[in-house]
Amino acid sequence: HFGAKDLIVSDVIEKRLDLALKLGADYTVNGAKGDIGEQLKAHIGSDKVDVTLEAVGITATAQQSINYLKNKGTTVWVGNSDQMININMQEIVVRELTIKGNYIYTVKDFDDAMNLMVNGKFDLSSFVTAEIPLSEASDMFKTLTSGPNEHIKVVVTW
Repeated sequence: HFGAKDLIVSDVIEKRLDLALKLGADYTVNGAKGDIGEQLKAHIGSDKVDVTLEAVGITATAQQSINYLKNKGTTVWVGNSDQMININMQEIVVRELTIKGNYIYTVKDFDDAMNLMVNGKFDLSSFVTAEIPLSEASDMFKTLTSGPNEHIKVVVTW
């Protein structure tokens, strides 16, 4: 919606990848179904991209976010699961990569998102994968933090 070309989403959950395509991704790659670089080559002819967005926050995905960048590429890290990660620093320096962190959103970001929703660019109903009573919230938090799962957003009702 803002001019990105060849928008590629990577995940290990097929249901999430299906949703990404529904919401406008051009291609998806599934790390659980083979080498990500080979899947990228099949879609765009290269295993390197200009920009990556890391939204998990663990060593493996942070490293992947730089592995598939072109030289002088940029990655934006928004994932915040692990406080400390191990990363190949030499690869960042030698390939002149840029890493940006982003934790908060601006009023303009919310305005842009609201405009996309109001104008029908996204079917938000597909984001909610479960609606549970408050009494089940503790168990759901355990499920959500125990590893990959199919949930996108869970609504807890009172």
